[in-house]
Amino acid sequence: MFECVEKICNETLLNSAFRDKVSLNVNLDNSVSVIYLGQKIFGCGVSRNKVFFSIKNEYLFKYADINNLDVDYEISNLKSAPDFTRLFITRSKSIIEKTVKFLFSNIEAYLFDNYVPDSTFDCCQFYMQCSDKKRCVHTDVLYAKRCTYKRKLESGIIFFGENRNV
Repeated sequence: MFECVEKICNETLLNSAFRDKVSLNVNLDNSVSVIYLGQKIFGCGVSRNKVFFSIKNEYLFKYADINNLDVDYEISNLKSAPDFTRLFITRSKSIIEKTVKFLFSNIEAYLFDNYVPDSTFDCCQFYMQCSDKKRCVHTDVLYAKRCTYKRKLESGIIFFGENRNV
């Protein structure tokens, strides 16, 4: 049953800049956890005749938006982990696949927003093009996230080129 979770995780992250930052762990109770930078985003397990997902509230309500989930589900809060919500669905492979695809539908936005690089640098070789376009033009999102000039551009500060305002 959890093979579909792993398959969808791998398919979703195959071409993602975050493919090396997300891992899938099979726990001792045979539940599965999706881990990003050491933190659980969501997990999947079995309870009697239902499948449950323990989902980080921030992800569930801000990125995945549970109101758009097109399957029958029940939700409950977790007293032991107040920053997670438990979502129960029918134990059906197609519903599990649909739910996992739904949960992964906005995972890149979550990962990007929560990614904090280990180190930063001032600017790269594209600083003139970035200045002229008033935004970062680097195609590697993780590399660009380390650029402090990108943050300055986002706040309207431009040091170089035709749009220089400092």
